[in-house]
Amino acid sequence: MRIRIVAMSVLAVCWLVATWSALAGELVVIETTETTLEPGKIVDASTALSLPSGGHLKLIAEDGTVTELDGPFSGPPVAGTPSGETEVKADGLVKSLSRLLVGDATNSVLAIMRDSSTTTIDLWVVDVLHSGDYCVPANAVPKLSRSKRFNAVTLTFKTLPDGAEDSIRWPFGSQHLPWPNKVPLTDGGRYSAKLSNRTRTSKLTIQLVPDLPSDAHRVVWMAERACIRQAGALLARLH
Repeated sequence: MRIRIVAMSVLAVCWLVATWSALAGELVVIETTETTLEPGKIVDASTALSLPSGGHLKLIAEDGTVTELDGPFSGPPVAGTPSGETEVKADGLVKSLSRLLVGDATNSVLAIMRDSSTTTIDLWVVDVLHSGDYCVPANAVPKLSRSKRFNAVTLTFKTLPDGAEDSIRWPFGSQHLPWPNKVPLTDGGRYSAKLSNRTRTSKLTIQLVPDLPSDAHRVVWMAERACIRQAGALLARLH
């Protein structure tokens, strides 16, 4: 009887360890002070990590949960468990984030995240002075933005190639305008914007961000749609 009880106890412990390992899943390193744990590295959540005094580590789990560790620390990181299907690519949030963070190109998500100026970026505005891709929440009316030279000008805004057009007076001292009423906002829509005091016309592509489980999921979604600057800025603010 005693042998049977011991055997059952051993099996129970093994089951608990296996269950914890399966639930813990993987995490991706986002910020680190350690050379052995570079951004983009994937670690097993059940594996013990060590940080010296003054060390810092930020990780994201499959469900978007953010874990921050400060040294001295030794032990397995604590984070969320894997979530179900989302609109992130099929290989999952952790692996998608890892791909974004590997490499050191100056225009990468990682480079933008490390840029101290990202904390001042207004994430959800469309800059009419700079051509590019812009991601905005699907459930909100986006704002148009210009530089801090707040002269009174007229904005000509239209759908490309030959769609609706609107001309709006941009008042002196105002940096933002609401989306033009006469121009439909569509996912993947292409637009042109021109201010009356400039000769250059900006070409803009708008991507409507759906409702996603977390900001980490939004980072991946935006990066996959070329909103790299916004993705990097949002990633830098995760906590």
